[in-house]
Amino acid sequence: MNDLPTLLSIAAVWGIAAATPGPNFFVTLRGVMAQPQGKSRGHGFAAVGGIVATAWMTRNYERAAHLIDRLAGGIFLLFGAKLALDR
Repeated sequence: MNDLPTLLSIAAVWGIAAATPGPNFFVTLRGVMAQPQGKSRGHGFAAVGGIVATAWMTRNYERAAHLIDRLAGGIFLLFGAKLALDR
């Protein structure tokens, strides 16, 4: 029972982090709002497709999904840096 306060505080931090949008959300939202409507819709469908594909791969091919997620995360960071430098 000594660990209960620690576990509750960790759960509270994770709960707050999950409930609030992070800075990436606002950067993405600002970029999407600057695009024409049709282009934004395509980006939304691509994002949903990526999430579904990642969930399926994680369920069926855990090691490959981990590698692909790491590569995709690196590409995302490079793309974000490019967007930040272009402004």
